[in-house]
Amino acid sequence: MDRHRDITDLIERNRAFEDRVGVRLDALYCSVEGPDDDGDLLLHLNGEMHAVSGTTIESDVDLVMSLYDERGRLVETESDYVPEDGFFGFHTFSFSAYLKKGPPARVRLFPKRS
Repeated sequence: MDRHRDITDLIERNRAFEDRVGVRLDALYCSVEGPDDDGDLLLHLNGEMHAVSGTTIESDVDLVMSLYDERGRLVETESDYVPEDGFFGFHTFSFSAYLKKGPPARVRLFPKRS
């Protein structure tokens, strides 16, 4: 495997979740690096969360990244808490995860109200 590989095309978004929370996910980039000396891969997922209307959001939001293997099993999940009172216009985010069994088959990214 290459030391660094773009897997952005594996990202699955749920536009209905984004609409419900009143945000739009943008500038998404996902890659895996490795393997390292232990055989693990390092996944990075970066992007921006924008308010759909105006510069504020209506409630606190959790951005959730879920990684699935080829059998559909959830192998890793991370979240990023975005408080309503600290948000103005957009929020940049970055997730990282070590993967022991190879790259994910799916990367799901979605917002939910906290």
